[in-house]
Amino acid sequence: GCGKSVLSAAAIEDIKRLCFVEKGHTVAYFYFTFSDPKKQDLRNMLRSIIGQLLLASSDIGLPDEIIKLYRSSKASGMLPDIKDLQVALSHITGLSRKTFIILDALDEFPKATRGRLLSWIGELRADPDAGSLSLLMTSRPETDIAKSLELPTTFAIPLQSKFIDPDIQSYIESCLDRRPGFTKFTEVMKGEIKERLVSGSQG
Repeated sequence: GCGKSVLSAAAIEDIKRLCFVEKGHTVAYFYFTFSDPKKQDLRNMLRSIIGQLLLASSDIGLPDEIIKLYRSSKASGMLPDIKDLQVALSHITGLSRKTFIILDALDEFPKATRGRLLSWIGELRADPDAGSLSLLMTSRPETDIAKSLELPTTFAIPLQSKFIDPDIQSYIESCLDRRPGFTKFTEVMKGEIKERLVSGSQG
């Protein structure tokens, strides 16, 4: 791959640390993947995100919207409607001081139905009830995804770009200096390794 999930995993761990020290900050994430049909489903994603945010905010109890949604689903014997889940999620994010949602590999959501996912993302970002919300999304450069996310509030970082070479260099230097396996290398050898890896990375 092109490193999407590695980037997401690093971001998730960093944001988790932030949420641990900042009261009222919550984070939830979902990995889309070609290999698992259950992880190519909008309803499953919404249920997962909602569950994670509720768990992170367990000290405030279950919101009325969630209780109503549960009772309605139980009475009908059916899974909650996607629209109802979307409304519930917006309400939950609005309860936190700050919410982070990470969606990894949008391109691995089936293209035939991806429009619904992208529409929901647009609606969520524009929803005033969603509160202070930050979204991090990763994807290969698919045309429909890029077009859908072309908004003034979107900040895109291409992984295959010289733009992130300083970050790659910093990471390599950290590994060479701190990991036991590299301690026997001379500074000249470390310099050559760093130069080769950075110049050949293309982001």
